[in-house]
Amino acid sequence: MDFQEQIGTSPYIVSSNGASAYDAENGVEIYNERIDPQMVLQLIKYSRENGYRIKLNYKDLLVMNEAAYPDEKDKEVSYEELERVAVEEQVVQCVIISTDFEKMRFFRDYIKK
Repeated sequence: MDFQEQIGTSPYIVSSNGASAYDAENGVEIYNERIDPQMVLQLIKYSRENGYRIKLNYKDLLVMNEAAYPDEKDKEVSYEELERVAVEEQVVQCVIISTDFEKMRFFRDYIKK
């Protein structure tokens, strides 16, 4: 039995800070607010050039350039595939990751531009 059924909640799942809504009962995405593909491509390029991990969420899928955990290995894809996803899919969330705090501060400054 699904957790939602156990606790008696709605079959609708809102994720990605409200950018996506999913009907779990019927297995379909019912809403998404796509991130501008050119922005996603720019973030992929920056991540590649500066050694960040990047994750993209679309539909009910997740892809990334480098897994941090063993259970994410099946989600690893090439930069070319990330670029394809950015252009052809409805990306609703892009996560940039580094364990280096200073590196993340540089990224914050880059985003502010």
